[in-house]
Amino acid sequence: MTRRVKETGELSGITLEIDKIGQKMVNCSNKCPGVAYNPQEGFLPRCLILEIDDRALDGGTVICGINPGNSNSHERSYYIENGKSYDKVKEYWKNHIQKRKYYSWLKRFVDQLGFSGPILWTELVKCSNAERGKMPPLQTFRVCTKTYLSAELGLIPNNWPLIAVGGEVYKALAYRFPNRIVIGTPHVTGAFGYFPKLFDKNGDLYHKFKLPCNELWDGKDGKAIWFDAKNRCIR
Repeated sequence: MTRRVKETGELSGITLEIDKIGQKMVNCSNKCPGVAYNPQEGFLPRCLILEIDDRALDGGTVICGINPGNSNSHERSYYIENGKSYDKVKEYWKNHIQKRKYYSWLKRFVDQLGFSGPILWTELVKCSNAERGKMPPLQTFRVCTKTYLSAELGLIPNNWPLIAVGGEVYKALAYRFPNRIVIGTPHVTGAFGYFPKLFDKNGDLYHKFKLPCNELWDGKDGKAIWFDAKNRCIR
């Protein structure tokens, strides 16, 4: 049975520092183009969560997407009515978002890789698109990752792999963090449905994808690998 993580020692320190970054994130002053940021209307930066409940003490991971999906009216109303704070972002995630397919499938993925510890859920850019289907400009990614993601990963042990959700995130993390393990996967809800093909009919990750951590990290530098679900191989 998985133990509930006790927030003591190093993990407690990481939690406190992530909370500080989250508070800064919700009150961001960067004014980046191409993103939906309007606290008065409930458009907040979000999807920065350190999940420790019901996770093991060791074997953590960082799961990174490109940026949050567009929020719905219920989520925006929640922030307007209950307070536009990082605590409310975490609260809404726990009560309404964490069981969505994106999170449940990725949690299954890292668990079956053998990483049953804490998960830092994060994004390259913390705000959703200003226009549906139109990604923010490259400069927004540069500013946001410098402001937030770099600070986040500075807190996280090097042997926590970075799970990159989608090809663009994989390339960004592999270039930006060469000393980290980077594992790239197809997007969970991608149009071609490749991510579920990493698993067999029983929902178990194919054995060929279950690599031990010591093959990916030599104690200083990490490898970058892509899980090619179409051809069921690693490259």
